[in-house]
Amino acid sequence: MTLWITHLLLTAGVEMGQIAWGATAGEDELDIVASINGVTVFFELKDREFGLGDAYPFSSRVQRYGGDVGVILSMDRVAEEVVKYLNEQRGPKIHTLAGMGKIESDLRKVLESIAVNAALYSVSMLAARSRVDVKPLLQEWMRHRASRSLPFGVPSL
Repeated sequence: MTLWITHLLLTAGVEMGQIAWGATAGEDELDIVASINGVTVFFELKDREFGLGDAYPFSSRVQRYGGDVGVILSMDRVAEEVVKYLNEQRGPKIHTLAGMGKIESDLRKVLESIAVNAALYSVSMLAARSRVDVKPLLQEWMRHRASRSLPFGVPSL
């Protein structure tokens, strides 16, 4: 599963040097950690159902070790109580993707969302300092990007 997800990340435009596997923090291990335009994303991979007993420690690791976003990938399914628990939590957003077909199609959408939000944040910080209204420019740029089928990677600003 690690190889498959790595392949999906690379195909989506994440650079190999921005992906780490089996990273350890204290006694905890993180399956995959990727940096997407400065956003640290923790991935939890399960080849079985992802239950509430899995959600507690993963959510804790994302918060404790400074993840900006978490992504749960289950080959089986993610239990409904996990989704409810994650929606009730404060802190970093944790996405849940389940089933081989859904993972492949939905992971790209999640990665694109992370990249776009990172770019928007960077530009908004720059715009705030320069007092320039870049919103029209950004909207046009995003429309242009959406009309092209290129990797989602957004250059760092």
